[in-house]
Amino acid sequence: MAGLQTAVGFGLALHCGATSFHGERTFELEEILYGETENNLNLLQRRALERGRTTGRSIWLTDFHIDPFYLTSERQCVKKNVSTLRNFSFGIMGCDPPMSLARSVVSAVEHLEKSHEKKSDYVIFTGDFTRHHPETLQHPFENVSGIIGEVSSAMNHLRPGQYVFGALGNDDNPANYFQNITSNKSSNRWFEAVGHQIETAHCMSKETRKQFNYGSFFEMQIGNLTILSIATVIYSVKHAPANTSGQDPFYQFAWLRQKLFEAVLENRKVWIVGHVPPGMETFGYSENWQPRFVQDYLDIVQDEVLGSVIAAQLFGHVHKDEIRLLPHPVRGAGPIFLSSALSPVYYNNPSFKTVTYDKHTGDFLDFDVFLTRISNVSALEWEFGYGFKRLYQLPNLSMESLATMASQLLEGESTWKSYAYWYTAGYPNDLQRFSANASDSPEEAAIRLFRRHQYVCAITIQSAESYQECVDSATVISWRSRSARDASGELGGAGPRTSVHRLVQGIPQDLEEEEQMILARLLRWAELRHVSEAAQIIGWAEQHRWRKLLKTYGPSVEKAQETGVSLDDIFTRPGTSER
Repeated sequence: MAGLQTAVGFGLALHCGATSFHGERTFELEEILYGETENNLNLLQRRALERGRTTGRSIWLTDFHIDPFYLTSERQCVKKNVSTLRNFSFGIMGCDPPMSLARSVVSAVEHLEKSHEKKSDYVIFTGDFTRHHPETLQHPFENVSGIIGEVSSAMNHLRPGQYVFGALGNDDNPANYFQNITSNKSSNRWFEAVGHQIETAHCMSKETRKQFNYGSFFEMQIGNLTILSIATVIYSVKHAPANTSGQDPFYQFAWLRQKLFEAVLENRKVWIVGHVPPGMETFGYSENWQPRFVQDYLDIVQDEVLGSVIAAQLFGHVHKDEIRLLPHPVRGAGPIFLSSALSPVYYNNPSFKTVTYDKHTGDFLDFDVFLTRISNVSALEWEFGYGFKRLYQLPNLSMESLATMASQLLEGESTWKSYAYWYTAGYPNDLQRFSANASDSPEEAAIRLFRRHQYVCAITIQSAESYQECVDSATVISWRSRSARDASGELGGAGPRTSVHRLVQGIPQDLEEEEQMILARLLRWAELRHVSEAAQIIGWAEQHRWRKLLKTYGPSVEKAQETGVSLDDIFTRPGTSER
């Protein structure tokens, strides 16, 4: 498979504490670690060009979800017993990790920078320092702020030029998605506490802290580049307390417009960084932000003047490597990327990124992914995964290039196969099941194509309603015959895609976030399949038997994630005929 050949190690065994780099040397890796290679003139030419435009480098980290109670009765990972977890000192698939994994990634970055003989210009962290279910901890206010401080202290060992720390995730609060809206006060008690922890760890300046205390968003200027770290939990459909956000919580959109306008006047490029991305998530195809806030944000970043200075938008939260598209980008719009996580809780290999950018223009040039494969070992081995621009053979990382790439994803060929493989930083996942294969039957080919349409529709930032319109326009399966069978009662209630969309929208918000995701996943699978399980899933959802669904089919979703297969592989097994 194109691109998968780069999933090799660093070429030289380097050890430091509990971290090592290993693998087979290649010219690509020599380029990363050792500079130019004598045998590759193209690499020499490219690096000379990069020097001419003063290329800078930064580190991008996200979604650590550190659990200091990993081996106690207060652990996040209640599905594993403590005796099992003791054998996995850096974490285990399906669970949030202990602090040792954060220290390992610090050692990995230090080794990488030593090979460059130069520190990174800055480190970006896009949220979720803290384990899932923070509200179940004793004294959550003190414990969550303490975890944020402990993670920040570990990151302090990197000592880059600057830190861009402070984009808070939904779990970086005393309760999941909980943030009090205090727009009319000069500071917020929680942001003050968190800011104190990050500043004390020397990962936030006093000047930035003054901005952070109000609404947790702030501006940093690094050379010719402006970075705007924005608050995003306040826009989430899951934000609590519900219905307290108002028109413009913390007046952040007004602030964002002002800062972009200043960048226009000063001819500076801007990166926007945050935690929860606007638009749809791609596990159960449900919306992340409230629709009105999605539109408000798009009105800003697609503004002909303001959008022209946005060179990149970077988010975390989804634990996957993904791209996003603007529905109506301005000319020259920069890319939008979502990053895979350090935590393996949602079945991805832990990873981080090194980003290259143009110091003069602020343009986002490329990123490389480094990962480790969790196992019961005493030392983790980190390896080079891939370089985005090289893997997809893109001329640049503009929004226009990403749109071209999205059309290639629909084809299900080499671009889809590479993208699906790296979606979870090299851990098996269900997107790999939906590539195009010459041996597929016409019906199976149509279903796989529709699954790709589901995904590609979701990477455009839009509301759930607009997403569904996009999906409905992908008429790759005749629903007329299925509807006829439904009317006869053979399928027990499975209906057109739009009705499934309404069922997804109706999933109770008082369920745990993981439970909501599982239900959405089941419904999105069931809308295309004619097996008895699909009919039962749809039928129980229509009857609002959510707990019954979770108890009966929730373990199948967990099994699919753990083994890297799709629900098709579990439910449409040999001997099961589709009706």
